[in-house]
Amino acid sequence: MDLRECRAILEVAENAGLDALREARRRQLLRYHPDQNPGREGWAAERTQLVLQAYGVLAERMGGADRSRFGDAPSPWPTFHQDLRRRGRSPHRGPRTATLLWVFDAAGPICGSAAIGSDGTVYFGSKDGALYAVSRKGLLVWKVVLGGAVTGTPAIGPDGTLYVGTEDDAAGFTESPHLARMVAVSADGKVQWGVDAHGGVSSSAALASDGTLYFGGHDGTVYALASDGTRRWTFQTSAPVYSSPSVDAHGRIYVSGWDSHLYCLSPRGECLWKFRAQRWIRSSPTVGFDGEVMVGSNAGSLYCLGEGGRLQWQFPAGEAITTTAALDTDGRLYLGSSNRRLYALDAGGAKLWEHETGGWVLSSPAVGQDHTVYVGSCDRNIYSFRQDGSLRWTYTTGGWVRSSPAIGEDGALYVGSDDGRMYAFRDG
Repeated sequence: MDLRECRAILEVAENAGLDALREARRRQLLRYHPDQNPGREGWAAERTQLVLQAYGVLAERMGGADRSRFGDAPSPWPTFHQDLRRRGRSPHRGPRTATLLWVFDAAGPICGSAAIGSDGTVYFGSKDGALYAVSRKGLLVWKVVLGGAVTGTPAIGPDGTLYVGTEDDAAGFTESPHLARMVAVSADGKVQWGVDAHGGVSSSAALASDGTLYFGGHDGTVYALASDGTRRWTFQTSAPVYSSPSVDAHGRIYVSGWDSHLYCLSPRGECLWKFRAQRWIRSSPTVGFDGEVMVGSNAGSLYCLGEGGRLQWQFPAGEAITTTAALDTDGRLYLGSSNRRLYALDAGGAKLWEHETGGWVLSSPAVGQDHTVYVGSCDRNIYSFRQDGSLRWTYTTGGWVRSSPAIGEDGALYVGSDDGRMYAFRDG
């Protein structure tokens, strides 16, 4: 796609600046929204993808592109919440029915989310202390015992290497060689290296464009490692870091901690600014299209922060928000709360709708290409909603669903449960 084609798709002049591009993107996304094109949803989805591609090409030339480490990778879901911005949105459509494709049994609860390789292999950890690789048909490819409970989501590198943390819970193993570590595992299931992180790691790693691996530890440390495990720098907070770092287009790292702060760090590990919430933060930050950062806190509020950490708006859910907000292409946000509700907000933080489940919502929502929203609840159910908040389908598992959904290139949806099972759904 050349520059002339990009300008034609966005309908902007040759000298259009970044603000004009953003406004054109917003206008065209509204134009091709499915609600505006009844009966032509497929065509509208194709036009939406062209708009996003055109914006990316033009914005990149101005230093404002929304690029990620995995932007050119074929993996459909290579990290927690799909990309380094933690937006939780897939370029592929997920299932519109609760058609079960397969179920895979692990030996312990699956609290973290799946990552999906370029060949469709599904990778996930369990509290049984193992990392699993399962084929798209639900068959075990390999299993590596790490010893410590795996509650985060693996991150897939460009060469297929998996990076995953372990907690200091020995998961019942008498020998736990990789207890409380960040571990690198090759695509064929061989451990390459492990780096100690005192107290354990439940944070899902972020792999930046220069190959640096960022993650938080229960010891309150933010770690930056080279791809071979060499330590580049550390940043010390005053309480455990359970959240997963986000990285923006400028390489800035956002990480939240149990000390009630959201930190913005430079690629060198310098603190550029910090924001103090009313209570501790377990939610991972979501980076918006214009660089704004959204994060929830245990005080029950979702904060939207602009340049320098200035508060732009605040949404009060009333009870703890430990989930990571999903961001759709039209700027809508989806988030869960311990008040058992899933919320949909507009780009300004105003509530569009809410849906009450039967349990805490600790699962971070995921959004498909057709704007369908998927989320789990501690009432043991997996939910699917249309964009207007109406319920598409539910499926009952045998345990709490804290795992966040992941969407594959073939339209399959993968969700783990505390019953120790990974569930795969796909329309027939």
